[in-house]
Amino acid sequence: LAENRAAAVSLSATLERLTRRLETSRQYETQLRAALESSTTEAGELARALEDLDLLLLTVICEAEALGKVGRPAEAEHRLGEALGFFSTAGNGVRRAECLLVLGDIHRAQAGAEHAETARRCYEVAARLGAELGAARVSARAAASLAALQGDAAAPER
Repeated sequence: LAENRAAAVSLSATLERLTRRLETSRQYETQLRAALESSTTEAGELARALEDLDLLLLTVICEAEALGKVGRPAEAEHRLGEALGFFSTAGNGVRRAECLLVLGDIHRAQAGAEHAETARRCYEVAARLGAELGAARVSARAAASLAALQGDAAAPER
């Protein structure tokens, strides 16, 4: 009986610590979201003031990447579509490849075989574009992302 009481007290203390950590984590996430919105708004306003569409769309890529990392994939994909469309139309293959890398990351972070397949295709096209255009950094990131995706697929499910 004393052992059970000690275990219950220990479990209660552990649950209390975990609850505090979860609350701290939620507060941190709220602060990150606010910082994301503030910084992307500032960057977008600056790009608009400079009348630099390329810079504005680079901020959109950064915003999409951040949105994907904070668990807002649909919004991230929507924002990224704007930049991808512009860079595709403008014939800027390197920026298009960068968009595809971020899009691949967004899909890789989501569960399901269809997301993994979309991520794989994004990374493959980005790698091909990077190689064709001599963009070594893009090619290297695409290759690393493909390798990580293959590692994800090989890992046992939990």
